[in-house]
Amino acid sequence: MVLLKEDFSSGLFGIGDIGGSAPWYYYRRGEFLARDPKALISVKKRGLSVEIQRYTLTSLGQDDHTKFFFLTNAVNKETGFSGYKVPDTGELFCEVKVTVQPLGTEKNPFEAFPDDYRLSCGAIVALDPDTQMLCTFFITDKKAYISYGRFPYDKKVGNPSAFFTYIKPALEFERGTEHTYKITYSKDKYLVYWTIDGKNVFSFDQFGKRMGTEFDEYCVFLDLPDAQTPETLPPVQSQQLAFGAGLFTLLDAGIRHGKELVNVSDPRIERDKKLFGQGGKMLISDFIVDTTAG
Repeated sequence: MVLLKEDFSSGLFGIGDIGGSAPWYYYRRGEFLARDPKALISVKKRGLSVEIQRYTLTSLGQDDHTKFFFLTNAVNKETGFSGYKVPDTGELFCEVKVTVQPLGTEKNPFEAFPDDYRLSCGAIVALDPDTQMLCTFFITDKKAYISYGRFPYDKKVGNPSAFFTYIKPALEFERGTEHTYKITYSKDKYLVYWTIDGKNVFSFDQFGKRMGTEFDEYCVFLDLPDAQTPETLPPVQSQQLAFGAGLFTLLDAGIRHGKELVNVSDPRIERDKKLFGQGGKMLISDFIVDTTAG
């Protein structure tokens, strides 16, 4: 039995509280709610449409990245954390068919190319709210990137070098075309892999650990990289994953190498540096979550 299969043909997009009866919830961290007030949400014949002509939601630090972000409303009853339970053997996966269109990015004040994912992008996300592991596709209107990381919110981890984010180019395609993005996780193999239109575009079999030094150029965020060598950090077994989608900006991606557009953690940065008139649109026609046998 498929855990979730949604094509939005019912005409509904039900949002509620975590653990409630609604099929989706908005990401929230403290007082921050990941829903831009200017978001226009509609369910059409082709699927769920989310459009924000001009982003208005901003914050300090990593929360600034998120303009609109919703997740599947499932709870692993064994742990109490949001997400679908990961099987002990086999795989848990999410497959989403989506089109993304950044808006107004040509107006950016950084002289960046309008299709720079940092200005505006869509995302397909797999998140473990316990370990704070995050596996993502970031998508513009003609490029897709895989992202692999760990948010610095897991209080059980004392070593700050356990937290990182990699963003790596995966595929270029014709502008504005629809593609199928799939994120698959195998707990017993410590394996995660990213697939676009049925083709494996990247995989990593040491889930939870930082990647090797050959991927350093793609490590765009890293907390205190000299605190401890990454080889000493253990891999992670996530017991659950919540899956979602949304619209993002990542203006400080590349800050590890001094290549950010804006340091969104700097309270002195003016609002119009982060919100210069850009927006985004995404259309989701299928959203599937399921498992495969081991």
